Amino acid sequence: MGIVDVLESGTLGFFWTASDEAPDLESDPERGHVRIEEGWVVLDVLDENPMDSLRSRVLNEPTDPPKALIGVMPEEAALFLEVRGPWGTQRFGAARASSKRFLARTVIGGVPVNRLRTPALHGLHAHFHGVGRWAGMSASEEKWKTDDGRMQEWSVTLAGSGVLSHRLPGGRTLVISTTWRVDGPTDRRTIYAPVSIGCESRRPVDVRDLLEPILRTQDLLGFAFEGFVAADGGSARPDLALVEDEKNNRTQSLWNGALMVRSPAAQAPRSMNEFPLFHLHTIGGIAGLARWIRLSIAHPRAIGPIVARYRQGRGSAPVIVMEVAAGIEYWARANQSTPWAASAVKKKRWVQALADRCGKAFSDWVGDPEAWAKAFWLAYDRLKHEPTYEPDPMELADLAESARYLLGAAVLDRAARNRRPSRAIFRHHRLNDLGLRLRERYA
Repeated sequence: MGIVDVLESGTLGFFWTASDEAPDLESDPERGHVRIEEGWVVLDVLDENPMDSLRSRVLNEPTDPPKALIGVMPEEAALFLEVRGPWGTQRFGAARASSKRFLARTVIGGVPVNRLRTPALHGLHAHFHGVGRWAGMSASEEKWKTDDGRMQEWSVTLAGSGVLSHRLPGGRTLVISTTWRVDGPTDRRTIYAPVSIGCESRRPVDVRDLLEPILRTQDLLGFAFEGFVAADGGSARPDLALVEDEKNNRTQSLWNGALMVRSPAAQAPRSMNEFPLFHLHTIGGIAGLARWIRLSIAHPRAIGPIVARYRQGRGSAPVIVMEVAAGIEYWARANQSTPWAASAVKKKRWVQALADRCGKAFSDWVGDPEAWAKAFWLAYDRLKHEPTYEPDPMELADLAESARYLLGAAVLDRAARNRRPSRAIFRHHRLNDLGLRLRERYA
């Protein structure tokens, strides 16, 4: 039974809070129940000193969340990270017990807690199915043998397909590879061969330092496949005291709510078998991906309108227009040291400048980029200043979506250092219908 199965069914355990060092497991633990609820792990523990908790509340003493929680449960031990809380409920008298609640977004199962040095990590990897074509790698190779159109033989070979890596700031390394395993009885095998996207560090670092590049990569996958691409499991390497037995130095299983749980408002991709809008090689390989990650972290106001819907759900057309227009203006101002952006800032022709930046591919797709840019900015301006403005819903939706693709393509061109991403996006068959409607209006 893995850590996800344990937490989904809920279990009892002993729990210790940790700061920058692992706790003393000989000290008195807190006793409680832990389970997964939506994108969080919820831990409810008994408050055996309710007077201390009440005194802190009365004196309004700040209570910082612990760095981590260590849990020892009947099934296995785990490390809980990205902790929030505690929130307490004090009960006095014999009728009800006082309690405290913690939330955690990351859980690492199978941790040998007696060897845990700190709550920091050396590595974090998330596993994604269906992205092998996007990444240009696969752990499986299939062969078929047919006779008269009927399949006579099928075989599959599982093997690693190499590792792509690139340095990130802060002594971290972005890593893309494949992993595989085979489960089940001989007459009912189950093959698990996802692409692994991870971040590693030689020195132990906070979980957020390793998680951020993976989340930004997941955002990019959402843009490529048009939906929230959920991770299916993962692995982690905690900061453990090493032992000579190599088997005891293996990585541990990972659960993370942000990577693995889709918001009810967000949509999954229609199919992971469809061709993505672009591939990893389109944006310059893993070096281009590393540049996308840096841009995402440095310019969230430009990246948010492109990818936020894959986590939070899609907004209405007026909201998308307002957010994307603000993102385009921000992106131009953030790059005003370049000639195209300097001209945009000087003439305040934000959208037109970005359309020109993406070149012929966008022009062919939209028809007349100048007419389109004027229509988009006029709609944006009237939404801001005219309370009685009632736009055509279909036209406004098309303006909103086309501007979002334009901003996304421009940022990816910057990451790739060429126009291959914008050419791939605006020539993709998935955008044919939208392009046809735009050309009918603005060509």
